[in-house]
Amino acid sequence: MISRPRPSRSLALLLCLGVATTACSKDTEPPPPRPAGRPLQVARDADIAKADSLTGFRTAYEQAYRLTPDARLTRALALLEHLLTGQPAPKVEARFQDGQWHLLSNGTEVGSLPEFPDFPQALALLEARARQLGTEKLGLQKGADTATPTPPSPPPKKKPTPKSGKRGSRQKKPALQAQESTPSGMLPLGRRTIDVLHQQDQDWAAGKRSVSSVREGTRALVSLAFQLVDLTGTADEVPARALAHLALARVVTGEPLTEEQALLASALGHDRAARQLAETLSAGSPVRLYFLREDDRLGALAKEKTGLAHYLWLRRMSEVGGTERWRRLSELEGTQLTAIHELTVLLHAREFELDRTLGSIIPPLVLREVAAATGRTDAVDRAPAKKGARKTAAQELERLLKQLHERFDLLQRGILPAFEEQLAQVGNPEGFFLEAGAERAYFQGLFYSAQYRMGLYHLDTYTSAEAASEFSKNLGSAGTPAGKEFQEWMSQLIAAESGQRVEASLMQSLTELKSFGAAPLIRVYGELLDAADWMDPALSSMARRIAARMDSRPEHRFFLAQIARGALSDFVLSEKLYRATHEATAGLKSEAWVAWLDRDSAKLQALLDSPHTFGSVRQQVLEHLLKSQPVPPEGLMTKLSPLLATYGDEWSFTSGCVELLEKHGRYGEARTVVEQWLAAHPKLDTFQNINARTTLARMYQLEGNAEAGWTAVAPVAGSYKFNAMQQAALLSQELGEEDRALSLAKAAARRYPGPKSLTLMAEVLWRGGELEEAAELLASPERSLRGIDWRWRIGERFAAVFARRPVKEGLEAFKALQKKRIGAMELSQLALEVNRAGNPELAFELQSRVDAPGLQKLEMIMDAYRYLKKWKSEKDAVAWLRTRVPKNVLEPLSMFAFREKEDVVLWDVIPLTEGTAETTDYVWLTRAAASTRSKDTDAAHQAALRKRFEVDRPGFYHQVGRHLLGLIPEQAVIAAAATAKNRQELPFFLGLKAQAEGRYEDAVTWYRATVETSNPKVGEYQWAYGELTRLKQAELSLALMKQHAR
Repeated sequence: MISRPRPSRSLALLLCLGVATTACSKDTEPPPPRPAGRPLQVARDADIAKADSLTGFRTAYEQAYRLTPDARLTRALALLEHLLTGQPAPKVEARFQDGQWHLLSNGTEVGSLPEFPDFPQALALLEARARQLGTEKLGLQKGADTATPTPPSPPPKKKPTPKSGKRGSRQKKPALQAQESTPSGMLPLGRRTIDVLHQQDQDWAAGKRSVSSVREGTRALVSLAFQLVDLTGTADEVPARALAHLALARVVTGEPLTEEQALLASALGHDRAARQLAETLSAGSPVRLYFLREDDRLGALAKEKTGLAHYLWLRRMSEVGGTERWRRLSELEGTQLTAIHELTVLLHAREFELDRTLGSIIPPLVLREVAAATGRTDAVDRAPAKKGARKTAAQELERLLKQLHERFDLLQRGILPAFEEQLAQVGNPEGFFLEAGAERAYFQGLFYSAQYRMGLYHLDTYTSAEAASEFSKNLGSAGTPAGKEFQEWMSQLIAAESGQRVEASLMQSLTELKSFGAAPLIRVYGELLDAADWMDPALSSMARRIAARMDSRPEHRFFLAQIARGALSDFVLSEKLYRATHEATAGLKSEAWVAWLDRDSAKLQALLDSPHTFGSVRQQVLEHLLKSQPVPPEGLMTKLSPLLATYGDEWSFTSGCVELLEKHGRYGEARTVVEQWLAAHPKLDTFQNINARTTLARMYQLEGNAEAGWTAVAPVAGSYKFNAMQQAALLSQELGEEDRALSLAKAAARRYPGPKSLTLMAEVLWRGGELEEAAELLASPERSLRGIDWRWRIGERFAAVFARRPVKEGLEAFKALQKKRIGAMELSQLALEVNRAGNPELAFELQSRVDAPGLQKLEMIMDAYRYLKKWKSEKDAVAWLRTRVPKNVLEPLSMFAFREKEDVVLWDVIPLTEGTAETTDYVWLTRAAASTRSKDTDAAHQAALRKRFEVDRPGFYHQVGRHLLGLIPEQAVIAAAATAKNRQELPFFLGLKAQAEGRYEDAVTWYRATVETSNPKVGEYQWAYGELTRLKQAELSLALMKQHAR
């Protein structure tokens, strides 16, 4: 492993400085505990469609999740028509027909694109439209094709800042001037980009219009779009304008403008196209080196001179792992990261050490740039340095930030109103290249990206609603829609993190927040997802609402692919979107996932061996390969050692290797790996070090050395990182330090109120023999507990405590919970996890004692039956079941036997009644469905089914059974669904038959129809959800699923 290098002085500057701070500081005590109570209370959206036909539902379902064309493309089309005709930008519509998007301008079709267009296709459509409209109205000067653009005027002489007041004087001028001209062909960067565009607009307005003007203005616009960091999706106007001008420039100049194409393709998220274009550039081009990842040559070029190579080298920092980022930055020792376009690229790298500092530094610097763009010289001029020692970069940046705070009165007003005030004065509304709206959008994108990172730092990294609230308050009072919506977004998330019941407001915000794009909405979606329970119908509503806010840009494809796989459990839609993402980006995440779906071992191995694969993706690739090519536990370390030697510096990869070793019981080897990593990374106050020490403590505990475990975790127990506090509490208890254990658990509960800290408290109490106290704690939680909390948190830890103890101890803890009248479904999760932990005896003893009202009691009995069958035998379980289920409820038992795939119960326990009552028909339907699902070949079963269903008679359930046996077609059984109840039940059985026949697209569509239109309390809804989950968990491509079905 390589040791972590010291950061360059310039990066150390960033890590130490914040607004109005002069030195590195450490977080003080955590904020006080948050209030309680947050159950999910969200009304369900209207159904997409009734299950009246497969085609009808599929059309509505696909339409709901079909991403419309990239809004930046449709905006570019409107802008292009405005530029070439001089008329107001037309309304552009998109209609999907026959697998194509048809684009209409003011109702007239102007071109078509595939569902997921790539960059060349989008650009070609715009160019065709430009040729169709013609360029005559541009008034280009004949014979001036090679004219050199007028260089920017020299800057005006500085005037002294008035002593009275802090606001300073405002020098009126058309645009901010550059200090030196930009040679033709050189890509302008930073503030110079704006300067060039301002000058080009001045020349254009003065009639100096040439092919060269179009080329140079376009190049500057493309550069601006490439430099833009827009994490909140508030600045689409910039890349849209660049795209329109690029198409226009290619038509006017007749030149390929390859470098510009590559840069803009990347800015729009089409990195595959960018790399293909870069391959055609000259061997020494920095753009080529960047996109082809020839980082050694790019780094050498960046050291030689500043400019594009230096910027691209810094831009790469956000694309590599944290340790590699530090190493590369150390190679730039002595460089100063004070240029705004160089600072903002680091916003793409989500890292604790950077988020807070960048979120503090960048907004004032953006404000400085905005003020400069309006002609406010006092925000640009620097006071002459005092005589004496030369100021360091850190001191200079500190002085500049202090100056900005004073001049704009930021501590009193807040930065948001100051930014809005300055932004309103930016730009030329008549600009041909950089119109005021685009210029404002550029600055707005930078500003809100930094604020977004800062907000997420407080909410997700520091996990403090109080600190987030203070941050939002200190922004000041917003006056524009964007500012108000940002603060509203923050306030809703803060309320949710504080335990308030704001789910309805969060759901509403998925259709609002119009000033922003998908990323802030994804964070809202995540908050709702954390509040939703298993099979919650609100999941579909959430997915539909956020899908309606997305378009076909590559990052949205990826977002929706994740949602389709997660909330919808739609593996068909998810795979389609992942592939569309990969086609556009050739990104490592999508490439690894698609390769795994295809079981492409060669591609996975190539990714594992590639130096460009970053830690978390490399770990996922390794896990995929080990699933398809298993290695015995004793040989696992031999497999991992060379990988760790090469890539083990990244904790994200090392931690995954440790988890693999732990999973296979190789605790000593896992401990050694962590110790080696810590030896190379001894700094205590990084998140990675805290996680590593916590992992080391866990390994020691698993080896039976609690004292060494405590020694490992003690230095980071006060970090207020939950995992560290949890491990410290459990080790303290194991060492007999009960008071310390309870104190740590209580501190965790104050810092992280909710299910995970509640579970830790319960575990400490269980291990300490305080069964009544644990039961009381779980019966009266500060915040509502979901079913999945009872299973994956409480149930898992209950099993960890009692699964390997005498049955009597587990029963005593369980009885204490029963006394508190905790619900049957919640208690059954404990038995489920105990069974998964390998103790079916205890699971049966627990489950058989769970009582419930009505038919739910049969569900509890069937669960107990499964555990008894696993513990003893099927014969013993059947005998026990016969004694527990009265004869008058044997027929309803069929629903639960079907759910659990207990066909013996369906055929041998429940009587083979020959009546025609609806309940009897339903029992026979479940038998037909079970036979279809398992492809049952039992001769007796098949004979009984044929005898039952060959008779054609009335009865909806009877007709559904006939369809499952292939006796009537799909349309006939759909016609038999005469009631709303029948129409909600039917799609599941249609999906089951489709799945059995290998028609997975139809199966998923029908299962989704069940979930979208049915009641979560009915069996068919739950079964459809279960089948969707099983299909998803297979992690196979649609093609392989069909192949295996054959």
